[in-house]
Amino acid sequence: MGCTTHFTRRSVGYVGSSDGWQDLRNFKMDWEFRAADNGNIALTGEIDPRRGEEFIVAIALGQSYQSTAAKLLQSLAQPFEKHREVTCANGSGRQWM
Repeated sequence: MGCTTHFTRRSVGYVGSSDGWQDLRNFKMDWEFRAADNGNIALTGEIDPRRGEEFIVAIALGQSYQSTAAKLLQSLAQPFEKHREVTCANGSGRQWM
């Protein structure tokens, strides 16, 4: 998981026990788990809205840390508008508003 602005916190947890939904019960992100292997996982990230910046969040999956990081960085390097344009042009995506 990456973002064009920085995350103030991020975490990965097991759905229903250590995920962001469980953590945010007190309306504050307290947990920062780095890994959750072999299970149903959920990603949570915190971005400071006071910065007033527009941002894009990206999620990538891969067979290794290296391939996942490469895919993520490549996705964020290209402007979102270009991704949308290509997706809509080839008919593989739904219509964007």
